[in-house]
Amino acid sequence: MTDSDSDDAETVQACPYCDSSSVTTNSAGGGRSLNPDADQYRCADCQRTFDEPEERESRGDPGFRTDSLASKLDSAHPDDLATDGGVERIAGLHDAYDELEHEVVACSPSLSVPTATPARFEYAESPGVTDADAIADRLADSPIAFLDVLATNGGSWYDFHVSSAAYDDEHGGDCKVTITTAGVTVVRTHRDLPREAFERVVEAIANAVDAPLRFDADT
Repeated sequence: MTDSDSDDAETVQACPYCDSSSVTTNSAGGGRSLNPDADQYRCADCQRTFDEPEERESRGDPGFRTDSLASKLDSAHPDDLATDGGVERIAGLHDAYDELEHEVVACSPSLSVPTATPARFEYAESPGVTDADAIADRLADSPIAFLDVLATNGGSWYDFHVSSAAYDDEHGGDCKVTITTAGVTVVRTHRDLPREAFERVVEAIANAVDAPLRFDADT
């Protein structure tokens, strides 16, 4: 290979307007056009036509227009590219919630209420477990006896409903619990349910959904 061949191999034709190397013959110009004055070349990126392209050194790039999205993506580092918020992002959120240390932020301040009065709780953090069957399994692993568990999932990954009757063997007493996407409801069904038992039930629910609970004082 001669020196001149080497020089030719290192140069490319480029658009005089945007400097892209995506230069093509203009099908509307030259001998293929009824208009002999039409430009001979067209830039595939900026779509401008011209009679003669520029000659410049090859940069080893794929020929993208420098200000195009393709050029920016080609030059971007993989760590700089964000996901579209799909399954990978959801899985990442689940992993993050699994690493949290959970606690019951607050319990019902008093149990001196009629038996059928519900105590309602909000999620202080987004639940880390959002599958109804998984919540039911975690309830089964708790020190509280959860009976007659009904677990159903909705149409989306964050739509769940779990209901059960809870009984604390250690402190006695029982209550009904409902766990949904919107929050948690605990209804005392035993008139002598000790506060310790109530707190243990709420703690078990917090652990089952993998998120701390906050008592809704407005209810």
